[in-house]
Amino acid sequence: MLMEKASVGINQNAQNAAASSMAPVSTGALYMAGKSEIYVPVYLLMNGVVFAPPFLIPHGEWTVVFELQVAGGLVFKDICYSNQDPSIVINNDPQPDATTWTTTFDTTQVTNPAKLQCTIKLITISPSDGSNDSNGDGPVYSGDPTIAVVQDPMGG
Repeated sequence: MLMEKASVGINQNAQNAAASSMAPVSTGALYMAGKSEIYVPVYLLMNGVVFAPPFLIPHGEWTVVFELQVAGGLVFKDICYSNQDPSIVINNDPQPDATTWTTTFDTTQVTNPAKLQCTIKLITISPSDGSNDSNGDGPVYSGDPTIAVVQDPMGG
């Protein structure tokens, strides 16, 4: 029941985001339960907003790999988290100027469902010399996906 409620709320948020910004609804997070990994595609929409589908982080230790699905010289600048439940332990492994970004979450102490605030920022890599526009000269694109953290839905 808990998982159903969280899933319904996230699906509604995804539908609302897709309707207002032409987000790719058919894509979602891929869960590799045997490895405790979640792969999340990240897109840059036509309106300049970064989109990642909403997803759940189940009970346990999970590695979330954000994968940039945009060609054309964009890379991650930063992914930051805020307004988090103190029982969620986050190890954010900064990988600026890459097309993947990995964060490890330990949710073994989570007792109530929580929403985790996240901001994803992308920058442009100059095709001529490989440098980036992180000095503020070029555009920085950002977006805020919905991340729900849930306790063990099986009660274990």
